[in-house]
Amino acid sequence: MLSEFTASLREFSEKDVLLLSTDTLQEAAQVASEAVVLGNAFGPGTPLDTGFLRASFRVSKNAPEDGPSVPPAVPGRKDGDPPIYPASLDMRAAERAFLGDQIFCTTMAVYADPLENNGLTRRNGPPENVGASTEFVRPVEARWEQIVDDAARRVGYGR
Repeated sequence: MLSEFTASLREFSEKDVLLLSTDTLQEAAQVASEAVVLGNAFGPGTPLDTGFLRASFRVSKNAPEDGPSVPPAVPGRKDGDPPIYPASLDMRAAERAFLGDQIFCTTMAVYADPLENNGLTRRNGPPENVGASTEFVRPVEARWEQIVDDAARRVGYGR
C-alpha cells in the first residue's frame, strides 16, 4: 500500500509537476521573447526601421549572449525604405530549458535602451505606429503573469 502510494506520488511529481512546469517555462519564455522582439498579443515588438534591432536579439540559456551592437552601413538607404534584416528569432535555447534554468532575451544594439527608456518615437512602419511610443520591453514585463498563465493553460498544466 505504501509503495503504491509512493509510486503514484512520484509519477505525479515527475509528470504533472516537473514535466508540465518545464513545458510551461519553455512556452512562456518563447512567448515573452517573441512579444519583445517580433510582437504578439502580449507585446508590440521592437520598432521596425531597418530590422537590425529585431535581428540583433539573442535568446540564450543560463548566460546572456552578445549579438551585434551596431548595424553595418547601408549606402543609399533612406528612411521609409523596407526592412533589410530578417526578423527571425532563434528560440532553441528556450525550447531546451528546464526548471532552474534562466532564459535571457538580450540585444547589444546601442540604440535599444534609448528607444525603450528615452521616449523616442517610431519613425517608420505602419501609419498607425508612426509617432507611437517605442516601449517594447515594459509592456511584456507588465504582462508576465498573464504570459505564464496562458502558457500553463496551453501545455495542460493543472488539468
